[in-house]
Amino acid sequence: MLSLEFFAAAAVIVLLLVVLQQTILFHMERRRLARANDDLMNRLMSRDFTSYAAGQVTLSPPVNRKSLAEYIRERKAGKDEEKAEDDGLGMPVA
Repeated sequence: MLSLEFFAAAAVIVLLLVVLQQTILFHMERRRLARANDDLMNRLMSRDFTSYAAGQVTLSPPVNRKSLAEYIRERKAGKDEEKAEDDGLGMPVA
């Protein structure tokens, strides 16, 4: 006859397989919902369907470090010019 330890080991193995299957299904569902959420947010952020469709076809190129550094320099230069034209009290110098 089969012993009680055999049935206990079989039950543990079955339960581990069920946990593994549930974990896999959970992650598959989570990935599907994340894709659906991304699509929904893209639709909400676009003004209308044509801009959404255009955004799906052409994505803007990523900002490279050189253009980012130039942008920061331009912003700083603009702030320096604003300070030079201001008297410190928020009133422009005439």
